[in-house]
Amino acid sequence: MSSFKPGRAGKISPPALRYGTGHLLEMQLRHGGATHTLAAYGRDRLHREISRSQGVLAQETRYDSAGRVTQRTVLDARRELVFERRYRWDRTDQIVQQIHTDATPATPGEKYSQYLWGYDAAGQVTKAVEPQREEHFFWDPTGNRTEEHRNPVWHNLLLRLDGLKLDYDGFGRLIQRRDKFGVIQQFSYDDEQRVREITFTGHAEFKKVEYRYDPLGRRTHKILWRYNDPQPETIRFDWQGLQLAGEQSDREPDHYVQTFTPRAATSRWRASTAFSTTARFTGTTPNSTACRSG
Repeated sequence: MSSFKPGRAGKISPPALRYGTGHLLEMQLRHGGATHTLAAYGRDRLHREISRSQGVLAQETRYDSAGRVTQRTVLDARRELVFERRYRWDRTDQIVQQIHTDATPATPGEKYSQYLWGYDAAGQVTKAVEPQREEHFFWDPTGNRTEEHRNPVWHNLLLRLDGLKLDYDGFGRLIQRRDKFGVIQQFSYDDEQRVREITFTGHAEFKKVEYRYDPLGRRTHKILWRYNDPQPETIRFDWQGLQLAGEQSDREPDHYVQTFTPRAATSRWRASTAFSTTARFTGTTPNSTACRSG
């Protein structure tokens, strides 16, 4: 058993207990000379998390023979259901169904809900079915999203899609994005081809986002400029090697990332935002998860 060590740049994460393989067992809070358990984790023989307790809530996770999550259930202190998620996968490890059960839904019709996905032979999403809508997606032979009539994407650069208009420079870098609501994003890059700044026209909240990097190419700072606010919000990212260890905003408490999981694997596909995939990597949407964490 070992305790968590201080992170980079003098930042210290909440104390943690781990066993020989380095897997997390417990997160702690030390205050007033006492140690309090924030969260405790149970693991199986393969070191996979099968239970987690945090305050009065307990989460249980089940897997299939291929190691894929099939069920996550959250219970309260009386062991009564809070919510449950069930997952079904195809033979190529692509998720095809999620079934949600919420004990206290906003409306009675939301107590049970189902989400379905369909894929083509290349593993690309072709259909997404949600409780209130169904969407279909089309791709060209090189994996670019297209309209239903399948116009080819010349030079492998997507120019238009569902009201979205994209412009590129001579190096193939995105320099302007205009959505169907008239919001314009303009991109500038540094000498290493990294996004340095995004300026907005017509956005309701943000007017500019700036990015800073260290010599290893890791994003270290994100600076958000809002309308009617002379002072920007600065988000700093801490790294352990090439893995993101945490982030800190000058306006919010620290948030630490214990393990890395691709966003696509932890939240359902939101392909209705035509440029959502790029936004995750470049931070083109300031109020998105991508913008908060990278």
